[in-house]
Amino acid sequence: MQIEVDGQTVATITPSGSTYESFTTDWFTVEPGSHTILFSATGTGTGATFIDQVSIEKVAVPDYAALQHGGFESPTITSQNGVAVTSGDGWSFKNNAGRIRNGSVFGASDAPEGTQAAYLQTLNGKQGEFSQSLIFPAGHYAIQFQSAKRSSFGDNSPLMSTWMISCSVHLYRQAVLMPSSPRTPFSSTSRENIKFGLWQLREPGTTQLSWMIS
Repeated sequence: MQIEVDGQTVATITPSGSTYESFTTDWFTVEPGSHTILFSATGTGTGATFIDQVSIEKVAVPDYAALQHGGFESPTITSQNGVAVTSGDGWSFKNNAGRIRNGSVFGASDAPEGTQAAYLQTLNGKQGEFSQSLIFPAGHYAIQFQSAKRSSFGDNSPLMSTWMISCSVHLYRQAVLMPSSPRTPFSSTSRENIKFGLWQLREPGTTQLSWMIS
C-alpha cells in the first residue's frame, strides 16, 4: 500500500505476514490548515491489506541540527586490516564505503581528528556512499569537513562528489570537489538555505580511487 499527504508519497509499505506490524512513514512538513491523508492499495492481482491504530506524531523542532559522530571514532575498529564496513552510531554505509583507522591497508594519512576516518571508493562500477538522517531547523547551514585522496594509486586526480543534502523527493544541493594532494587535508564548506524537516547527508563516491573524510 501507499500513503500520501496532500498528494506527496510519504511511505510505500508491504506487510511481511498476517500478524499486525508497526510502520512509520517518512517525515513531512505541512502549513497550518486542512490536509488530506490517503491510504491506497498498490500492485496487481488479488489481495488485501488490513490497517488499524493510525496516529500522527508531531515532530519536536530542535534548537540545532545534531550530527552524530562526525569524527567516525565510534565504534572502535578492531579488525587486523584497520577497515570496518558495518553501519552504526548514526552513519549508514553502502557499497564501497566504511571506516578506517590510522595504519590501515588503505595507507591513508593519519586522521586529523582522533584515529579514525571514513572512506569512499568506487570499485567495479559500484559507488560507495554513507549517510545520516537528522532534523534541521529552518536556516542557513554549512557542512565542513577535511578530505584527502588515496596516495597508493598513482597521481590521478578524479573528481569526487563530496556531499549532498537530500530528502525522499528533492535533491537540494551538490558540491563537487577534488582534493589537491594525497597527503594534504582538503577543507571545504558549502552554504545552503533549507526548510525545517528530516534531511539526509550523503557522501557518494564517483571515481575509481578512494577518498578519506574526517
